[in-house]
Amino acid sequence: MEDLSNELIYEIFDFLDYFHVYEAFFNLNSRFQHLLTHSNLPIKIDLSSLSKSAWKRYNADIIKSSMDRISTFRISDSFMYDLTLSSLANILELGRVENLVLDNIESGCLENLFDRLLSLSRLSSLVIISDGNVRNKNNIYRQIFGLPALKYCKLSLPGRRTSESLPISVDEYSPIEHLIIVHSIDLRELDGLLSYVPQLRRLSLYLSSATLETQTERCQVVSNHLTHIALRVNYLRFNVFEQIFKEFIFMIEVLHLTFTDEMDPDYINANKWEQLITSHIPHLRIFDIQCKYVSSNLDCPLGIVDQINQFTSSFWMTRQWFFSHHFYYHGFARHTLLYSTNPYRY
Repeated sequence: MEDLSNELIYEIFDFLDYFHVYEAFFNLNSRFQHLLTHSNLPIKIDLSSLSKSAWKRYNADIIKSSMDRISTFRISDSFMYDLTLSSLANILELGRVENLVLDNIESGCLENLFDRLLSLSRLSSLVIISDGNVRNKNNIYRQIFGLPALKYCKLSLPGRRTSESLPISVDEYSPIEHLIIVHSIDLRELDGLLSYVPQLRRLSLYLSSATLETQTERCQVVSNHLTHIALRVNYLRFNVFEQIFKEFIFMIEVLHLTFTDEMDPDYINANKWEQLITSHIPHLRIFDIQCKYVSSNLDCPLGIVDQINQFTSSFWMTRQWFFSHHFYYHGFARHTLLYSTNPYRY
């Protein structure tokens, strides 16, 4: 590599983990040491598998002198937060980070860092996976929605739901286009969240039961760009699920549904799905569903079989959406599984 130009060496470095580049070349000779510490090119820092001693060397040789060059910062080992907290705080204050991944972060540490997130004017991708109960989720949502360049956001903030839902946005809007919320949210929280993200294109949620009657406000700003939805659903009646699509008028093209527990039997009613798709989701081209219905009746009711057989009607065949099902017994209950085998319409 001694004969290669600096520009070509930097291109090679860009394909490698920066810590591995540092380990291989920093102590090789003065030229490579200078290349690593005096470049103006952005660098990506991934601390996912570093030991304590490796971090100390890496921090002293590279990070302290390159904080204004760091565009990506990823940390996933909980013990590393104690070691890196002051450095991470300084990096965030510089506002140059574009991609930030905080995995296995304690809720207290997360709250200490959040004020500094407001300075990240270039942040386009944010992943936060907390390993403890997060108390004030609404405050975190509001600060995230205030990031001016954010396009992708994935959140896992376990803990009790807040007593108050996020208020409907009047003049605060986020540029987020892809939002993933891993922790459970109540249906009554959906209006507030969606009102902040009118540019949303892809949405993935773990949605729990609620009744529409408990909601006193309706979402007035809903993205017309939203085409992809993936939902994990828990104890949500079909008529409530149906109401979401009727009121928000999503222009959905791709719908992935997984039911985490026993469900309303209407979810295996092909006629109800046909009516909902025809009337409110006419652009749907991918319909992927996995659901389970539990009955205390150990005999298989003919009505259930008839409903499942309706998934072979011309409506489903012309779209090339195919399904399979099977029954099994567990304890004193009969379980009916229905799932897509080919969810794609060509």
